[in-house]
Amino acid sequence: MKVIGAGLPRTGTLSTRAALEQLLGPCYHGATPMVEKPEHMQFWVEALDQEHLHPEKTKELLAEYEGGVDLPFIGWYKELLALYPEAKVLLTVRDPKRWYKSACFIYYIIGTLNFHQPYAWFMTMVGLGKWSNFMQQESGGIETGQIFCS
Repeated sequence: MKVIGAGLPRTGTLSTRAALEQLLGPCYHGATPMVEKPEHMQFWVEALDQEHLHPEKTKELLAEYEGGVDLPFIGWYKELLALYPEAKVLLTVRDPKRWYKSACFIYYIIGTLNFHQPYAWFMTMVGLGKWSNFMQQESGGIETGQIFCS
């Protein structure tokens, strides 16, 4: 692990991932457990429940990656840095007002897709039911957009 991202989502993390992959190789991103490797989701759920990362399991899960940005890395950057002390920490930033507007927009969409019918049903039909269940479980039933933007 050469780069550990500590910047919030909606601060250019997808573009940063693309750049890091050009420079270093595979880079972990919030889309990894949600879309690309859904089998990783349980690892992160357990880490949240236990409130720490299991060092050996973490290194095994991240063995093929040279860097990571976005969720879930931002919540664990200190523990990841302890596991990979030679890694550089990369902080992506954005104008706060523009970040807030962008975050409200995306979290409103995520909340709509995961909490309201017929969208939640549609998510299940297209194979993203586990994602919806995960979002509902981790938020305690509170829509993400309500937390940030109400």
